[in-house]
Amino acid sequence: MSIKRLCLCVLGLLLMTVVDVSGAGNQPLVVINGHNYSRQDFEHWWSYYKDKGMSLPAGPDKFINWQLLRREAEHMELGALPEVKRPLDIFLKARTLMLLKYDEVDSKIKIDDKELRAVYERDYQPRLLISRLDFKDKRAAAAAEIMFYGRHLSLDEIRQKAAGKPPAFKISHPQWLRPHTLPKTWKMAVKEKAGTVIKPAGGGPYLVYIVAVKKGGDNDFAHKKKAVYEALFSKKQQKLTEDLLRRLQKLYNLKVNRSLLAAINLTNPHKENWDKALVTSKRGQATVGYFIEQCRKERLLLQKSPNRNKKEVAAIKQRAMSAMVSNSLADWAAADRHYENKPPFKWVYQFYRQHRLIKALENRILASAEKPPGSDEIKNFYEANKRDFQIPESVKIVLARGQAKDINRLYAVSVVAGELVKTAHRYPVNLQYSGQHDIGINTLPAPVVTTLAKMAEGDISPPFADGGKMALVRLIKRRGGGTPPLREVKNKIIKRLVKIRKKEKRRQYIMNLRRHSSIKVNKSVWQELLNEYHKKL
Repeated sequence: MSIKRLCLCVLGLLLMTVVDVSGAGNQPLVVINGHNYSRQDFEHWWSYYKDKGMSLPAGPDKFINWQLLRREAEHMELGALPEVKRPLDIFLKARTLMLLKYDEVDSKIKIDDKELRAVYERDYQPRLLISRLDFKDKRAAAAAEIMFYGRHLSLDEIRQKAAGKPPAFKISHPQWLRPHTLPKTWKMAVKEKAGTVIKPAGGGPYLVYIVAVKKGGDNDFAHKKKAVYEALFSKKQQKLTEDLLRRLQKLYNLKVNRSLLAAINLTNPHKENWDKALVTSKRGQATVGYFIEQCRKERLLLQKSPNRNKKEVAAIKQRAMSAMVSNSLADWAAADRHYENKPPFKWVYQFYRQHRLIKALENRILASAEKPPGSDEIKNFYEANKRDFQIPESVKIVLARGQAKDINRLYAVSVVAGELVKTAHRYPVNLQYSGQHDIGINTLPAPVVTTLAKMAEGDISPPFADGGKMALVRLIKRRGGGTPPLREVKNKIIKRLVKIRKKEKRRQYIMNLRRHSSIKVNKSVWQELLNEYHKKL
């Protein structure tokens, strides 16, 4: 320990106190070793620290302990460790990309009912019930088209034609489609009437038969409104994203050497161009080797194939390059905005960073507690805590509840039959438990437990009162409880002992930090915070 740090520790021992500062105002909530922490600091921390349903503590001790551990981790420069830095970088990158996307894309999308209705009328109307008529070849389909031209046929007439003289054909099961779900070669169908047979664009050995046309109204619009919104949102999102990437490419002066990209062989990469700059920007450059390595990671390096043409290979390289460029541009833009310094994300990032630091510190100070306990310690713990390992008595039962008259009748019949489940189905009673699974005796209602205590396996009890109704129970099987031998619970004991050790070691470490620190709590600020918290409950 350095002389300076030793002096600080001695000074801390002299200054350690809890004071009452009158008048909350803008006073800090806590002062730790000269560092002020406001009420807002506590509230931001608490919003991320607390679990669901957790009440505000009686005092700020947990907050103080957190800050002491965090400061100690920073003093030890644990933030530079890979176990802290890597997850923190991943977290920051993922969250800031989401924030960039919201700021530059999602928040700029505005969609009103008028626009939704227009898209609905264009892409979702009308609904078409369509069957496909399949012929043996294109010639047969062309002959049928001439025969059907200008006619409006019912489905029965089409079926008769299919079963009649050539050109015979098969009819597919009719399917409801909308304009946006029609195949591209069927798009002309939206202008036709029911009963029409049309030839798909580009031809083929089939025709398209429009069985019915149905126009949707307000109810259909309401039903499809969410789908229309999502489709329109996605389309606008794509356009705004493309606009953003174009602006960022200009901002960072990013350029791709297209001729060098075209020369890259993804089947057998040549090393001679490995160090040449393929992408240049204000942020640096990416070489051919780096690009090929990214393709390797994405499994885009190609096997030799005589059927693969140049256009296909060029398209694969272009997709890989587009992905690499877009990711880089978005990463740079998100990082340059420094969202981690701006509320509200500032508080999220601050908490996560401190959490990672504290975990790294705890991993070091608690490492010795991970050592497995000795056999004597395990045995002593087992003997002193046998009750904790006791297994309660369990039973397999069938329980019937109902009105007195029904339960009495069921009892009379079931005693003779020596069976309860099948008999119970004849009466309006509520049958619980199937007799197939073990039920802990301590989970059953007291009247049931009392009755079972007097029974042997196979018995059916006389009727008894239970929860305002009458009941009877059949005991199928009883399993005695007790304490399992040490060998069966040894691993549980080891885990528990290690947990106890770690908890105690952490407590001692924090107490030592507190003893060597100056801590001042403003009671009036804390009381004001408590009062407002309880008002909200």
